[in-house]
Amino acid sequence: MSSDLNNQEKLEAIYQMTLENNAVLRTIRRQQYFSTALRVLYWLIVLGVLGSVYYFARPLVTGLSENSNRIEETLTQFNQLRGQLPEIKMLNQVINGITPATATPAQ
Repeated sequence: MSSDLNNQEKLEAIYQMTLENNAVLRTIRRQQYFSTALRVLYWLIVLGVLGSVYYFARPLVTGLSENSNRIEETLTQFNQLRGQLPEIKMLNQVINGITPATATPAQ
């Protein structure tokens, strides 16, 4: 009979461990569901932000691409006007006047 009690105690211990393992596994599974839901929410937010940035930036990009020729003409005119300033002409003459001295070969 003593052996029968030991088997009953062992069976009870196994049953308690099974209940404990079941509780742990349910907790882990619940955390997995929660993690998956948060990951899906995260990517929905990221895609939503990217979509809204595209939606609001598209008119700006379209406007810049349509006006790129006008912007280029304006920059060309600005560079021409800048080149006509007397200070720039004098500075260019000074810079062009300074040339590196060529060393004469030693004899």
